[in-house]
Amino acid sequence: MRQILITVILMFTLAPLAVAQAKEVMPPKTSLSGNWTIRWTASGQAAGKPDKLALSEQSGMISGNFKADSGESCPVEGSVTNGKVSLHVRCSVFSIEMNGEINGDGIDGAFSGNGDSKGNFHMERQICWLPEGCGGK
Repeated sequence: MRQILITVILMFTLAPLAVAQAKEVMPPKTSLSGNWTIRWTASGQAAGKPDKLALSEQSGMISGNFKADSGESCPVEGSVTNGKVSLHVRCSVFSIEMNGEINGDGIDGAFSGNGDSKGNFHMERQICWLPEGCGGK
């Protein structure tokens, strides 16, 4: 009984250490391909609700889809060079220009919409741990 108890205690104390070490050994993800959430701010205050973005990046060229609040799926084009990201979203009734920098596993920068709306944005990569995938959510 004592051996079982010691084994269980060791499992629960050593397992988190092994996971932490594995995270340190894994190289950071450098491609911008994946699902993202964008949070908007203007004058230091939240502006609108978070939006979803699915990106594909190949050799510095970015393409993808922006899910507008109306439900419209808008094309995204852009590029990434030396950590600088430029994205152009084109919807049927508006457009958004975004310029930012990769900051860890996120992107921070400034946006302008239709030329009159301006502010900042923060993009966070959506991480899915499900083996079957998260279905773009």
